Amino acid sequence: VIGKPDMDVGLLLDVSGSMDSHMGVVWMTAAVFGEGLVHTDGVNFLCLTYTGSMFNVQTTMICSRETGKLCLGNVDQGGGTPSGPAIATMKVHLDRLPGKKKVIIHFTDGSPDDSSSVVAAVEACRRDGCEVWAIGLQGMERQLSSQYGEENYKTISTIRELPEKVGELLKKLVMAR
Repeated sequence: VIGKPDMDVGLLLDVSGSMDSHMGVVWMTAAVFGEGLVHTDGVNFLCLTYTGSMFNVQTTMICSRETGKLCLGNVDQGGGTPSGPAIATMKVHLDRLPGKKKVIIHFTDGSPDDSSSVVAAVEACRRDGCEVWAIGLQGMERQLSSQYGEENYKTISTIRELPEKVGELLKKLVMAR
C-alpha cells in the first residue's frame, strides 16, 4: 500500500487546574500540531488532553487523522495532573495505530501528581520503542530531566512560547522520518 502512515505522533496536553488561565495557548498549540500533522502523508496524529487524579485520569481526544480536524468540545478542565497515567493512556492509543515509529510529546506546566508514575510510564514506553518528549516551563529542568532524561525535554520561559517550541519539534519529527 503506497502512502500508508509509518509514524504515529501523540500530543498530550495538560489541562489541569493550573492551566485555566493559559487555555488559549494550549488550544493554539493543538492547532499548530493538528494543522501540521493531521493531513501529513506518512503520519498518524492524535491529540489528547488530560486532567483528573492519580486513580482517575480523564482524557479527551481533540484531534486525530481519522477525524481530520480539531474538536475542542467536551474537554474536561481543572483538577489534578495525573501525567503518568495519561502517558500510559496515550501509549495504548498509539499502539492501536499501524505506524512503525511512535512518538509522544507531552506538555505540562507543573509537577505531576506522582513523579514515580511518570518515570515508570516513560520507561515502559521506551522499552516498547516509543519515544517520549516533554515540554515544560523553565525552572522545572531538574524534574523534567529526572522524568524524561537529559536530552528528551525542552523548556519555555512563558506559556506564550509553546506554539513556537511545538512547531520546532514538529519540524524535527517530520524531517527525521
